[in-house]
Amino acid sequence: MVSPVHTYRDVVHQVIWNNKNVTVQKLSVFEKHCFSKGIVTVGDLLSDGGVFLKGVNVLNANLSPLERFKLMSIADALPCEWQRIIKQSAQHPPSHIGDAFYLKMEDSEVALSKVSSKLLYVAFKSRKQVPPTAQKKFQEKFPQLQTDWREIYSLPFTVTIETKIREFQYKMLNNIVFTNEKLFRLKIVDSPSCTVCKRENESIEHLFFLLRRDDDLLGSLVLLA
Repeated sequence: MVSPVHTYRDVVHQVIWNNKNVTVQKLSVFEKHCFSKGIVTVGDLLSDGGVFLKGVNVLNANLSPLERFKLMSIADALPCEWQRIIKQSAQHPPSHIGDAFYLKMEDSEVALSKVSSKLLYVAFKSRKQVPPTAQKKFQEKFPQLQTDWREIYSLPFTVTIETKIREFQYKMLNNIVFTNEKLFRLKIVDSPSCTVCKRENESIEHLFFLLRRDDDLLGSLVLLA
């Protein structure tokens, strides 16, 4: 049986996990990482000044932006009566709940009221943006080339609307065009020789840089497609 909540002390001692009074999309919640870091009760979300997500355990938990968003949703899911008690408590000056949230981004904290979708997109993108391994290989093979990779990655979306060509460009950029050289290593074909000239190993470099102009490059592209 859940004990009644009447005072600020009652509120801060309420466990937030698997609590039928604290639901997100009508379901109680549990976050193992937050629980293991000592974030257990409503009081753990609050600082001494009554600011949400500024409690000691929250600040020391090294939470990801996604985990902080989940805690925000939990704080927002607190029953209205609990939120009213927190705001009106004599121990804490009233504050707008939206202005009490802070999001840690890189080395700074930004008030939730000042967070925009563009700011979040840039922050998430900077965390997840990792150059493909193929880019490193191309740079090692052709160190003399001055390459604007940002422009190169945008080419499939600007030079054509043909799906097949875009697909082929994607394969080229990620070095997953299955030439005879690769197929030979996989023991799928009997020879790594170029299908067109029959003289050199068939690699991407050979087909697009070294193959003589009088050879049938168009024919090789048809085979690769």
